[in-house]
Amino acid sequence: MIEQLGTLPAWLTLALQILAFVSVVIWLRLRSGSPHVLRTRLWALAQGRSQPGDQPIQAFLSQRSSLMQFRVVTGVRSPTIQHTHRLMTWLHDHEEEVGDVARCGGYFDVRLPGLSRRLPSKTWLFFFTLVFSLCVGIIMLAGLTMLSGRALVSVLDGSGRLMWLATSDVRVLHTTQHFGPSDCDHRAHTAIAAAVGLPSNEVDIACRWFGDRSLPEKIRESVHQQRIVLLLMVALALGYGLPAYGAFTTAKAARAMRARLQARGASGLSVPLSEAAAATHPAEPSTDCLGHPCEV
Repeated sequence: MIEQLGTLPAWLTLALQILAFVSVVIWLRLRSGSPHVLRTRLWALAQGRSQPGDQPIQAFLSQRSSLMQFRVVTGVRSPTIQHTHRLMTWLHDHEEEVGDVARCGGYFDVRLPGLSRRLPSKTWLFFFTLVFSLCVGIIMLAGLTMLSGRALVSVLDGSGRLMWLATSDVRVLHTTQHFGPSDCDHRAHTAIAAAVGLPSNEVDIACRWFGDRSLPEKIRESVHQQRIVLLLMVALALGYGLPAYGAFTTAKAARAMRARLQARGASGLSVPLSEAAAATHPAEPSTDCLGHPCEV
């Protein structure tokens, strides 16, 4: 009956929910750069209903929560509320977007605020791109190799030529040439060696592999070992590729922002908007001295 059809076990569903919750907590911690959010929630659970407290402390904690919210939403690690206010003024004056500041990473000094004076050159951008491309190629090649059920082998004390070994045939690496048990039985081994580009003695050894009953088990063991090695290669490629990608994107964003700022400066738009507004609408003199302008 369809009622007896089993689905995912209950423990697996619970484990996935816990894993999702832990992932969100870790993301919030990394994004905000502080455990303040988690501690605030834990204190709210321990305290229960909110109670009035010391006003300066409550105001400070409220500002702290606002700062953490700003960090999580924008991705900009602003140290304090005062730095955040200065950054907002800088963004308004220079007509920039806070997401571009976050994409600049460490090349944007939030404490100034402003871009760092020295940015990576185009040579470094090319280097980051090259490293990332190589890592992507390694990951793709390793992934395709892990999907294969063939073992990558060579003859001991032989020429060192690598071959893809299966129970059905042997394929020489980097070529389309292959031979199987039927070729070993009906063709001269010297002819096979000339066709596939292997020494004749290695063709003799490979043909004897097909007659070995332990060949399937040996292939499974070799495939298992090579997948472990390929996983390590993928881990190393990720370890180099992800930082290279991050360095490329942040450097490119910082160079793009500097180009925009320089273009505005060259076009005469480098005057902050707040100063321009003050110049367009000068402050009127005070008339607090009996209706007449006060003299200083």
